[in-house]
Amino acid sequence: MNEIMHYFDTLPKPFIFVLMPFDPKFDDIYKFGIKGACDDVGAYAERLDEQIFIEGMLDRIFNQISKADVIVADMTGRNPNVFYEVGYAHANGKIVLLVTQNSDDIPFDLKHRQHTVYSGKIDLLRQELVPKLQWAIGEAQKRSNVALPGHWSVRLNEIELNEGVRDASLPLITGTIDQRSFSLPLKIRNESTASATLRRTYLFNTLGNAVFPAEYKRLISPIHLQQEEKETSLGWVEAESFSANPVDAMDGLVRQYRIPFNFLDLPPGDTEMFSIQMSLAEDVKQCDSVLRLRLHTPQRYYDYKFRLKLQLLVTEDVKSTIVDRLTTVEECESLANNVQKSNPALATEARRRAVELRAAAHGAKTAAEQEALRSVYAYEEGLSKKRGRRIRASRTWQMIDRHGIIGAVERAVNRKKETTGYMVLREMGMGDFAFEVVVVRYPHLFSPEAVTRSQGRIDKWRDAEQGAALANADKPRL
Repeated sequence: MNEIMHYFDTLPKPFIFVLMPFDPKFDDIYKFGIKGACDDVGAYAERLDEQIFIEGMLDRIFNQISKADVIVADMTGRNPNVFYEVGYAHANGKIVLLVTQNSDDIPFDLKHRQHTVYSGKIDLLRQELVPKLQWAIGEAQKRSNVALPGHWSVRLNEIELNEGVRDASLPLITGTIDQRSFSLPLKIRNESTASATLRRTYLFNTLGNAVFPAEYKRLISPIHLQQEEKETSLGWVEAESFSANPVDAMDGLVRQYRIPFNFLDLPPGDTEMFSIQMSLAEDVKQCDSVLRLRLHTPQRYYDYKFRLKLQLLVTEDVKSTIVDRLTTVEECESLANNVQKSNPALATEARRRAVELRAAAHGAKTAAEQEALRSVYAYEEGLSKKRGRRIRASRTWQMIDRHGIIGAVERAVNRKKETTGYMVLREMGMGDFAFEVVVVRYPHLFSPEAVTRSQGRIDKWRDAEQGAALANADKPRL
């Protein structure tokens, strides 16, 4: 029994998701009545308007209903959105505690369910909700059929993972890899006596980490597309992610990636396997990172933190070696001009190196500022090559002087007309230096409008270039 109680002590606080109208007159009811009662029973409560998310509102509501241990719904005013959400919660087998200021607001087909009528008295609501929450949380734990550790076993790269492990003693996955993209084999064995279901899998990461989940996509780099004899138009890129809910990111792992792995009705003693595709960032040869794997069952989720320490062992090719040795802009430009006809790919890499050196010398205070400055210098490089003489992006620099580099990027991407810079950069093999790429990479520094507009343009560019690449691939070769 002591072992069981110790295990439950390490579980996260019960999560109570609150459904109620978005109206200021309900704020005190929520804060002091419902949330206060949740505090009294050692649970935490949230409404949708307290959360930060990027998916659609309805998708987020469905997600939180599925994640919650208990639902509290205020039916006051017969709000149709609340009624719909309560129906969804009931359909998913959730325990729903109904509260209302007026019993007439409870629909006929729900009047047989227990509900609390608080007549606008917040103290009464809190007092009567406490014992009902205690019962509901206990009932939810019974339904989840939580067993001792061993309910299922989880192994990642043949290293066993366990819940509730302190950072000082995290399981260590270490070794060497011979290329930036690699996979982590995941094995889950059902150790219980009943069938098991895994609905969703997530991986939590820090922002800007050197290692991240990857997905296989068509690359849009003109350098690759020009090499007709090599199948280099496909490759591993960072998978899509979103900002984790603050409640889920208290350990600093703020980026959340959806891993496409789930299963239904895994028999007792059976094992499911999956490979999580990962990648190291460019110009990174090693990583030592803490990550967290989350497994969602229909009843609750399980978190498994681990440490990933890898070393990349590769032989640098001649092109990379030459470019890495360039230390001045003049050396870069000289090399680019000398090899433009014989080795255009190397010329492009030399020009990219020149852009990076110019941006580094500008004195940026943050990585985002340096990447934004890199975009400006890359644009100038493209214009100069196109016109055969050194060109300065005067209007852009004036905007930077007035608003700062981040403010200038914000204003540039928020124009209804697409920035002309991308096409110039694309022709130079520097499409990944565009302002829009900087905005999407550092969304917290820009307005939601700028992020949405930038992501839309990137998707449009990618689709157009993938279409062109596929069209070229279908043409017969002579």
